[in-house]
Amino acid sequence: MYIAEVTGLLSFYKRVFPLFIYTFTYKYNDKMNDSKRELFRNLEKFYPPKGSLRILEVGCGSGANFEHYPTGCKITCTDPNPHFQKYLKKTMAKNDHLVYDSFIVASGENLKAVEDNSVDVVVCTLVLCSVNDTPKVLQEAKRVLRPIDCCFEMLEHFKLNKPYSNTLFFREERFSSLNMWCLSPQAGFTFFNMFFNHSGTFFGDGCEITRATWKHLEAAGFSDLQLRHIQPPLFVILRPHIVGYATYHLKMSLLMNACAFLVKVLVLPLYIAEVTGLLSFYKRVFPLLVYKMSISYNGKMSDKKKELFRNLEKFYPSKGSLRILEVGCGSGANFEHYPTGCKITCTDPNPHFQKYLNKSMAKNDHLVYDSFIVASGENLKAVEDNSVDVVVCTLVLCSVNDTQKVLQEAKRVLRPGGAFFFLEHVVSEPSSWVYFFQHVFQPFWYYFGDGCETTRATWKHLEAAGFSDLQLRHMQPPLFFLIRPHIVVKVLTLPLYVAEWFGLLSLYKRVFPRFVYNFTLVYNEMMKDQKKELFRNLEKFYLPKGSLRILEVGCGTGANFEHYPTGCKITCTDPNPHFQKYLDTTMAKNDHLVYDSFIVASGENLKVVEDNSVDVVVCTLVLCSVQDMSKVLQEAKRVLRPGGALFFIEHVVSDPSTWSYFFQHVIQPFWYYMNDGCDATRTTWKDLEAAGFSDLQLRHIQAPIFFMIKPHIIGYAVK
Repeated sequence: MYIAEVTGLLSFYKRVFPLFIYTFTYKYNDKMNDSKRELFRNLEKFYPPKGSLRILEVGCGSGANFEHYPTGCKITCTDPNPHFQKYLKKTMAKNDHLVYDSFIVASGENLKAVEDNSVDVVVCTLVLCSVNDTPKVLQEAKRVLRPIDCCFEMLEHFKLNKPYSNTLFFREERFSSLNMWCLSPQAGFTFFNMFFNHSGTFFGDGCEITRATWKHLEAAGFSDLQLRHIQPPLFVILRPHIVGYATYHLKMSLLMNACAFLVKVLVLPLYIAEVTGLLSFYKRVFPLLVYKMSISYNGKMSDKKKELFRNLEKFYPSKGSLRILEVGCGSGANFEHYPTGCKITCTDPNPHFQKYLNKSMAKNDHLVYDSFIVASGENLKAVEDNSVDVVVCTLVLCSVNDTQKVLQEAKRVLRPGGAFFFLEHVVSEPSSWVYFFQHVFQPFWYYFGDGCETTRATWKHLEAAGFSDLQLRHMQPPLFFLIRPHIVVKVLTLPLYVAEWFGLLSLYKRVFPRFVYNFTLVYNEMMKDQKKELFRNLEKFYLPKGSLRILEVGCGTGANFEHYPTGCKITCTDPNPHFQKYLDTTMAKNDHLVYDSFIVASGENLKVVEDNSVDVVVCTLVLCSVQDMSKVLQEAKRVLRPGGALFFIEHVVSDPSTWSYFFQHVIQPFWYYMNDGCDATRTTWKDLEAAGFSDLQLRHIQAPIFFMIKPHIIGYAVK
């Protein structure tokens, strides 16, 4: 096959390969449907302020992703094989909800036909496995993407990381390990990857199943990489996949760097004091601060520490007690979690900790204390090679000068089969506000924490240290969050809270329907197309005989009535009786419907509506303000007949990387009172996914309205 390729005899396969792909994608799409839906649901986040979403699909093949793109997207396709165009046209004809721009015959490494900063999203699925130069493809993708909140989406198969071993993947996903490598899924996959790769290169038209594609993505310089390793139900050698998207957040980066620079200027006196030695007195004060803080920290992290140090039992030697070396012992905050009879050696570069260490030792007399050595983690020469069973490091790697050297020293002093235990804070996700403030306040934090860095990706050092087995989890403990801006607004809304408590806000219940009536006129005009598209699906839920029975929960002023088909029988519920006046006005305008009754009831309590008595339940801009969303959804399921559907349009919380998310949380306390209990920070789609409907058709959209409630979900769920 190699000779045939060199001599050009395999060129005919370029014509046959598209037919194979076209057939293969039917089965692949079926098995990967949920994963693709979940991935492409994020496309809604990357709409430009004006106009449609511009997508460039690199290596488009036969257009297998088109069905998952939102209506109205403008698609540009590229593929180095011109023979795909025949099958691409078939897929385009089936997906007429999209606008197709052009098909460009070009490789991913050479997208010169596409202008710089000209697209919102680049999509690459099962492509990076077969390109000649992955980094070049990723740089081209970055070049053509617009530079603010733009997105590169990927779904790729890959080679497993380590043959014959348990592998820790990015985030929290992990393959299960078995005791014998010959039975291990990882081992088997790696073996088959290697065995079939050479034949697969020809069969898959250049595809390599042994690529560690995630490494190229991590090295490509995207500002935020959301990447998951998954195991879809595919043929064994294609099973390991990565799925996710990578983004630029240039606005946030510029603001973050500017704020960090300002903080650096403000802490300049501290820098000068450190250089001149005036900060040396803080070395004496710092142990007291740590001693006080560790009491609070231990209280909040007690369960996590218990869970971690429970594993110490595994590392007892065959004879004698467990020998523990604690590097950066501080005030001895871990002693209470060590098993009785352990022999403890402590090291810390700050000698002033000894006073507080002695207090902890006295409280924990179930242990045997060997010595306290004044030494940094980078220099443990006072400890012999292979002399301890366990090395413990908690909240230490954040402040050492050379993390890699500390880990090598730990390996040196550990006996073969010994273990390094750690518990460290690390940098947050780049898309979060925690990440932003970690970087902004780091210059000050460095001095306050005696050299501590909150921006370290410590897990990368641990992965690179060469331990034979690494058991590592990322978690979010209940500790100090760097900023809570909504606290200020909560203080400002305290008078409203008091007024509500004493019932003085009950007057607003009378005024609120008038506000909603005026708002819905504007909202309906802006959301006209989306509502038409959604309620067009009502036709699917008619019974063979009789009219369509609709229950509208939280009907308000009847803003949806104009979109219902003629002859529908409508039952309305709302907990606010003052809506009836405006409801009557809307009913008079929409005389094509049959109105049954108006029931004053909350969505959590629809007991006046019988089980299985309606075809459709409608909920628009309601789930944002109910007390118990789960209960409302269960009530909707109860009253729906089998096969009936819940229709919804709801505003939801924005993406954490956006300013909308920031202001949603800041303004929420005031928003709650202004909008009669509305919560702009809800992840309503999660409740819908968890409600147990047999089929959920849900899309995330960016509604053309006020930024606080711009992110929406729209769709229907079938009982």
